Amino acid sequence: MKHVATARQRRKSFAVLHATRSSQAATMTLRPGASSDERSSNEHAWAEQWLYVVAGTGTARIGGRSVKLRAGSLLLIEKREP
Repeated sequence: MKHVATARQRRKSFAVLHATRSSQAATMTLRPGASSDERSSNEHAWAEQWLYVVAGTGTARIGGRSVKLRAGSLLLIEKREP
């Protein structure tokens, strides 16, 4: 087990809290009705991504699939998944 101090930046909608060679912890905040930037590729060939919803609802669109999310949802996006 390792406790890691984070460098949280509250003013950004996306902020990396900590990263290693094989993982990344980050926060993302979206306003109601907003979406993340769909024009950029968010594929991570080197690590899995976990998405945990703290509050609200939404839809994750990954590789042509859609998953409805709500507070308490936990989503795994596997390595190399577009």
